[in-house]
Amino acid sequence: RGAPLAAFTRIADDPILERGAIAHPDLVVVADDTLLTEPAAQPDAGCDSHATLLINTHHDETDIRPLTAHGGRILTADFTTLALKMTQHLASLSTALGAAAACLAGLSLDALLAGLDHELAQTHLTASQHAANRELARASYARAQSWAKAQARPEDAHTPLPELAQVAFAPPAQAAPSIVAVGNSPARHTG
Repeated sequence: RGAPLAAFTRIADDPILERGAIAHPDLVVVADDTLLTEPAAQPDAGCDSHATLLINTHHDETDIRPLTAHGGRILTADFTTLALKMTQHLASLSTALGAAAACLAGLSLDALLAGLDHELAQTHLTASQHAANRELARASYARAQSWAKAQARPEDAHTPLPELAQVAFAPPAQAAPSIVAVGNSPARHTG
C-alpha cells in the first residue's frame, strides 16, 4: 500500500533502443482497481481503442468500465485471491500479474518460467516459496490463455497529442509546492 507506482516494459523481437515512459501502451496492467479513480495514478493515460487494460479485481468488466474512460478492451480477474491461495503472500501478486501479461504479450510459458527463475534466484525465497511462485505463474498464465493476445498498435494509428497548457513563470517562493502541506497528501482508502 502506498503511493501509485508506474513501471514500463517494452517487448520486441528487434533491439529496443528507446527507454522511459510508454506514451501509447498496447497493454496496461492495473494491480489494484482503486487506482482507476485515483487522480494521481491515471493508469489508462495514453490508452486508445487499441490498448488492452488487464485489471486485478474481483469485479467484472461491466462493473469496472464506468470507472475508466478507456473505450478499448478491458480484462478482469482476481489475481490477489489466486496469489494468496497459492503462496500465502501478497508479494507474489507481481508473479501472477507478470505471468498473465506475458501470456497476453505472446511470450511462451517456458520463456516466462525461465525469466521468473532468473528473478527469483536473486531473492531470499525458500525452495518451497520459489516452487509456489512457479505454480502461481503457471496458473496465471493458464487463466490468461482464455483471452486473445494483446494487439500491437497499427503503424498508422494516430493518437492526437494533448493541447499544451501555457504556464506563467513564478519565482520558486511562490510556485514550488510544499511536500509537507496538508493539502498535498490527501488520505485515500486503497485496496
